[in-house]
Amino acid sequence: MKFARPAVLKHRQTPIVIDENIDLQAAVAKRFSDVILSLGQLHLQGELRALENDDIRLTLQVTGEVTVPSSRSLAPVKLPVDMDLAETYVTTEKHLEDFEDNEAVFLLENDVIDVDEVILENLVASLPTQVLTQAEAEEDQYPTGNGWQVISQDDYEVAEKDEEPPLDPRLQKLDQFFNK
Repeated sequence: MKFARPAVLKHRQTPIVIDENIDLQAAVAKRFSDVILSLGQLHLQGELRALENDDIRLTLQVTGEVTVPSSRSLAPVKLPVDMDLAETYVTTEKHLEDFEDNEAVFLLENDVIDVDEVILENLVASLPTQVLTQAEAEEDQYPTGNGWQVISQDDYEVAEKDEEPPLDPRLQKLDQFFNK
């Protein structure tokens, strides 16, 4: 879904209302297949408004469901999507300086706002870094294999404290010096 800047500016008195379902699975497969396994239909509710200084404000609520790989076993995990987006688009770099650092303000390229790209980029940025299946979260299971095992950071720190580092063979005789 794309909106041209001149078309948005024509609706200066009343905003363009967005209330529809979109399917971005093809775009996900093309750009983010390593991060997102599948993306169901997303429901968008919001508006696109032309501001007094010809900047454009996009406010959206995006809801749906995304399937991502588990960070432990790569098993598919379904997560709910519920994002609120509020972005402002300006036409010149000088306008960027008028906003606070914590505001989402972007330079409008080619006088077109690509809402699909905005949603995908915000969705990927909002995904958690650690995703576990329900069984992995409940049982605290880690993958194992032939001669190897994944352990938690806490278990690693405990094992590191308990394990005394091996003594350098050149210093073994000095270690026995105080035994006499």
